[in-house]
Amino acid sequence: GERFGIYDDLPPYLAMSLGAGETTLMRMVSAYASLVNGGKKVTPSIIDRVQDRQGKTVYKRDTRPCIDCLGTWNGQGPMLPPDLREQIMDPIVAYQTVSLLEGVVERGTGAAIRSVGRPLGGKTGTTDDFIDAGLWASHRMSLLASISASTPLPRLAKASRAGARPCRSFVTS
Repeated sequence: GERFGIYDDLPPYLAMSLGAGETTLMRMVSAYASLVNGGKKVTPSIIDRVQDRQGKTVYKRDTRPCIDCLGTWNGQGPMLPPDLREQIMDPIVAYQTVSLLEGVVERGTGAAIRSVGRPLGGKTGTTDDFIDAGLWASHRMSLLASISASTPLPRLAKASRAGARPCRSFVTS
């Protein structure tokens, strides 16, 4: 949990291994993104870049050196700066974990989004009294979405897979 940034200071209680600690949706997004990126540390952001009307980049969150990245985009292929991120997990273990998350969509509680027809992985979850019964994190090759379908009325939260439905709409658009 701490290596992935899910928790700052993990108390030494056995219940923590079952996910009893508190965290935020953004921290969970960061952790899942690190898994999907081969165990490399990922720091999510809301705004990646800003371009003017001619396509010239005026702001770029990523500060890694890239000769072509600040230029104008003219339909060329992806501009790939060097990957300087910290390796926080063995890439083989990350791959195996991603494969398990894909099994959630193929055979488990994420089956509601299997109809997308693309390789997807996901993890359902809940919080106290099913208030956030629709916690869902889903990934595909270039996109990670995490949704929290909250309700103040626990009886309205039918199952932990409630977040998969809006996520299906998001990953297909």
